[in-house]
Amino acid sequence: MTHPLMYIVPIVVGVGAFIFFTITNQRERQNLYEATSNRRKRYVPNLDSEYDAPSNGTCTICLEQYDEAINCQKVRCGHIFHHECYLRLLENR
Repeated sequence: MTHPLMYIVPIVVGVGAFIFFTITNQRERQNLYEATSNRRKRYVPNLDSEYDAPSNGTCTICLEQYDEAINCQKVRCGHIFHHECYLRLLENR
């Protein structure tokens, strides 16, 4: 005759393993979210700040000359793009 706990032990071990892997997976997802969130904050500038077009140069997105009538976007790294070109670039990512 087998002991009744012999049937319960595998169930308890299985449930414990499931809980362990669920918690571990949640922590990994949280860490990944925080890493990508920090990265996104670092590289995506504040789109509220507009920049006057420089007198010479071209937008490297559309390859057109800067025009004083068109607002430009200066990103944190110092590059300057047409505001609309930069918005389209972010949307296509």
